[in-house]
Amino acid sequence: MDQIEKEDIIDEYVFSILFDEFSIDRVRPELEARDLNDELIKEIVKEIDDIVLLNQVHIKIEKKQYQYRKSGLGILVTLLATLFYLSYSYGLLNIDATDFWVIFLTIVVGSYFLYQKVKVPSDKFINKNKFSNRL
Repeated sequence: MDQIEKEDIIDEYVFSILFDEFSIDRVRPELEARDLNDELIKEIVKEIDDIVLLNQVHIKIEKKQYQYRKSGLGILVTLLATLFYLSYSYGLLNIDATDFWVIFLTIVVGSYFLYQKVKVPSDKFINKNKFSNRL
């Protein structure tokens, strides 16, 4: 069996496992039904397992690489809320208490919504291109 046929078999099973919910336990019996030798079956199953595991681990790690942090605009709005509160408490602003709380809570809620999703570097080394020529 040449290399191209082997890669085609691997690609077929990898796509079936990842996208069609094909069980990896069914790979070996199907390869044995094709009358392939045991060494070739071991190589194919090992490569399929590596590719499937790499894709599953990559998805889990990628979700942990993002954190919510305040953006610069969110910090400015928070400072504005603090200045507004201090100026009200020292009597620099002459407004009713109800108006104060409405404005203050509006500023605080606005500051809360000005978060942004920031990518944080991971401490783990991930070889994302290991099988890039395969898929």
